[in-house]
Amino acid sequence: MPIDLSHQVHGPGAGLPVVLLHGFPYDGRMWEGTTKVLADAGCKVIVPDLRGLGQSPLARTATMREMADDIAALLDKLAVRQAVVVGFSMGGYVALQLGNLHRERVAGMVLSNTRAGADLDAAKAARRDLAAKVLKEGMGAVVAAQLPKQLTAATRDANPALVKKVHDWMDSQRPAGAAAAILGMMDRADLRGKLAAWNMPCLAVAGDQDEVIPMDEVMRLAQAFRGSETAIISGAAHLAPVEQAARFNKEVVAWLTRTFPLAKLR
Repeated sequence: MPIDLSHQVHGPGAGLPVVLLHGFPYDGRMWEGTTKVLADAGCKVIVPDLRGLGQSPLARTATMREMADDIAALLDKLAVRQAVVVGFSMGGYVALQLGNLHRERVAGMVLSNTRAGADLDAAKAARRDLAAKVLKEGMGAVVAAQLPKQLTAATRDANPALVKKVHDWMDSQRPAGAAAAILGMMDRADLRGKLAAWNMPCLAVAGDQDEVIPMDEVMRLAQAFRGSETAIISGAAHLAPVEQAARFNKEVVAWLTRTFPLAKLR
């Protein structure tokens, strides 16, 4: 059953609705730079915290299907019939499930540093182990496993303030919510065979130094959509929308302007 998500809305009420779905182990704060740019461009920007993360309520389970249903319920609450959905990493998994379950609600997708396939057995086992470790030891286990892969070595050396911000976003999550999200990602469905039939535009974004979801996987995701576009963000590891925010935001605004020319963008 859908839960009432903590969320923020920015920009003009009559603008093109754009939903920003954060990755793991983050919340809506990761989109702070993108939110302002899209709102200034004339979009109505909706930024939820997914279930169990940020300020949203904890839930016993947090599957990608449940998270997608939560977003559909949020759109209902905000009286938004259809939106462009921007999903980063786990947020991309949720965006894809939203397209699978509620396709009429999705005008188009920006899928950043994500994939449409399911986990292989080894990845499932690793997630299961991490979820158990988080419940036992706290968020430090996630920070230790994830932080080195989120930003490039060059950024980690040159921008300690950003490293601290990313660390704090991760460390502030509740272990129960994080563990539920890990298990939800572990059990997600393989949607690769369905994408060719979806009649919606897509922009696939990859970081050229992403070791979590390598660039070629993101490019294969783009190929599954008809008429998709791609953007490769140089100097970015997994957390491309934050590490190279200016480039990411520029690509997204340009794609929105090309793809929705009659929408209220400026």
